[in-house]
Amino acid sequence: MKGERIAACANGLDPIWVPKKSRENLFLIVEKGGGLDEYSLKEWPETKIIRITKKESHEGRVVASLEKMIRRTDITERLHEKKIEAVIAPYWTSPELVRWATQENFFLLGTPYALQKKFENKGWFNQFLQNHAIPSPRSYTAKTIAKAPSGKKYVIQESKASEEFRTRFSSKKDAERALKKSGSGVLVREYVEGIPAGISVCLDSKGNCLISAIRRQCFLYKKGSPEKFLGIQWIPRDRLPTKTKKAIKGVVKKLVGALMGEGFYGVANIDFMISGGEVYVLECNPRFSLATPQIFRHPELSDEKNMWQFIINSYTEKRNGRTRKSALPESAFEGSTLVITAKKNTKNLRPLPVGPYVPDKKENDSILLLHELGNTKQLKKEELAYTALSSYPLFSQKTGKLNKKGIVLLKKLEKTLY
Repeated sequence: MKGERIAACANGLDPIWVPKKSRENLFLIVEKGGGLDEYSLKEWPETKIIRITKKESHEGRVVASLEKMIRRTDITERLHEKKIEAVIAPYWTSPELVRWATQENFFLLGTPYALQKKFENKGWFNQFLQNHAIPSPRSYTAKTIAKAPSGKKYVIQESKASEEFRTRFSSKKDAERALKKSGSGVLVREYVEGIPAGISVCLDSKGNCLISAIRRQCFLYKKGSPEKFLGIQWIPRDRLPTKTKKAIKGVVKKLVGALMGEGFYGVANIDFMISGGEVYVLECNPRFSLATPQIFRHPELSDEKNMWQFIINSYTEKRNGRTRKSALPESAFEGSTLVITAKKNTKNLRPLPVGPYVPDKKENDSILLLHELGNTKQLKKEELAYTALSSYPLFSQKTGKLNKKGIVLLKKLEKTLY
């Protein structure tokens, strides 16, 4: 691949803040009239924006993924008009994307589908952790669940990644029923109480590695269990005890080595639980995530001035400059990201414009509101409405629940949807 002309989807959020020195060969894909259309023009030169249009039969519907763009818009024609050579897969790769890229002669930049599919498989990854002696919650099979303690809480997940399936928190009896019904098709583990956290890791095929700062995952809780994901909050390094930082560093070092040994390259988001100073790895999501936009926007979160170029080099086998195995950035950033979903089916939407907001003029707090609702007239319950990138904490570092400012912001944004 020459790599002279690369296109990335703006609704992946990440490419909007690519450093200007890395934009020479990069084009931004934006839905014409969509929520990010006007904002993208403020951030990017118009000559580097590829504006795509929905087909008539799909007017008024959200176009969220690259697969849906291919089916519902004129993206293929527009990419050829700009003589694009490579397209970045914003989230998942899939057989459909691979077929499309091959047929249209585009180089698909992303972790290969077979590798991504393997790491997305909860059961496979759980065994991978055990094989490499990486700490993880205790898991059970249909044969061993009978010996599990009755008074504990259990986590049930389908082994294969599924957008429709949600993690369930249940009793031992529910776990037994799930294993009896689905066997190896589900992963059952003990629920570990603690701080749900995560990092982003980027590896290239030459053994180079970049690691992000640590972020807390934040939820709406019901009966002591996470019920709904609300967003993330970055944890300043000085907020963590020395013992905890040492444990995270040790686990990350071992995990990075295991990923390299498996031939993994690209972006991986690692979720783990911090409990009693120990670290238990939960899962690996080999793709961009809700956290990556702020990593590009705030270089101190990765201790790398141009992480975007590092990632592109990883996918195109170009040489990266330096190697880091397990260093955690010394970041003091305490911003957050809040996701707002529709609480019910909605019609006649009039969303706020995409762009920066200052919730309280007395303070230096700022919010960047992003969405893809420009041409959308309705949302289904639980569909994503807004993503709010905040320069300040919206959650409690102690509990992970919304703080006062977070509650106020959530209510204000939800009010605009109904």
